[in-house]
Amino acid sequence: MSLGRLRITDRITGYERRHVRGQHLLNIVPLDLPPQVFETEGLWIEIPDEIREATEKAYMHFMGGIHALEHAAIVEYYLRP
Repeated sequence: MSLGRLRITDRITGYERRHVRGQHLLNIVPLDLPPQVFETEGLWIEIPDEIREATEKAYMHFMGGIHALEHAAIVEYYLRP
């Protein structure tokens, strides 16, 4: 696990138009906007490939697991005193 300074580049390339009822995709609207760059602090966890491989070999969902880990970290952050 690491904590450090991050330089983030956010690129918006378009958006989807969807029907209010049912969320049926109407169309995709491309945008040509400049990237937004900002600096912040971030936390990241490096998981060895062996862990991913063992998880998938056991027929468990690796990406779902790390997504759950993300949510747990967010909840822990906001519940701290």
